[in-house]
Amino acid sequence: MSISPHEPETLGVPEMKTKLLMEFLAHSPTAVDPYQVRNRFAHGISLGVLSWILLIMVLLGVRLDIHAAVFTIVFWAKLGFSFSMVIGGVIVVSRLARLQRLVTAYVVRK
Repeated sequence: MSISPHEPETLGVPEMKTKLLMEFLAHSPTAVDPYQVRNRFAHGISLGVLSWILLIMVLLGVRLDIHAAVFTIVFWAKLGFSFSMVIGGVIVVSRLARLQRLVTAYVVRK
């Protein structure tokens, strides 16, 4: 029995142990938290917002007339726009985090 030049052994690649991997996965299942993605995003967004607030306060400082600015429409318009951009970003990133599931569902339907 001759070994072809394209066999893994001739290329220096170790032999794959698929059966061993399948047995390992079948006999040692671990439960995965179904809310893991949500929890990671919640922690990341919370840390990001707190860091952003601290950085802005240190670099730019707090407005001296913040108590008067709160009562203007422009203040709330800027705040609403920023908040809508954050919500849009979270939606896009959470959909990208589940992209494999979406691609698989699309390919299976075809």
